[in-house]
Amino acid sequence: MPQFASERHFQTAICNFALVEGWLVYNHPDSRKANVASSPGFPDIVLAKTGIVVLVEAKMPKNKAKPEQLKWQEVLQSAGLISVVAYPDDYEAIKDFLMGKTEEPL
Repeated sequence: MPQFASERHFQTAICNFALVEGWLVYNHPDSRKANVASSPGFPDIVLAKTGIVVLVEAKMPKNKAKPEQLKWQEVLQSAGLISVVAYPDDYEAIKDFLMGKTEEPL
């Protein structure tokens, strides 16, 4: 398992791998600091390919998703999107998904 020094490094690893695999990537590491009105808790990463959108909330092992992040997960999943909270232990599974080896990221 790769070691990540911070949540930001974990996000960067996911984004860079997705870019190499041909995904469109949007990463805003802290939605609370966006310059537009937005609800707090939106996932850190949006990944897209034709016919699929995946949203990822990246967390370090000692951190848990906040209630507003879980609300976003619930709403996005209810709309049929793939939205996950991912930890460094999930990195290999995420890579397999991005390479098309699995149908679900986790």
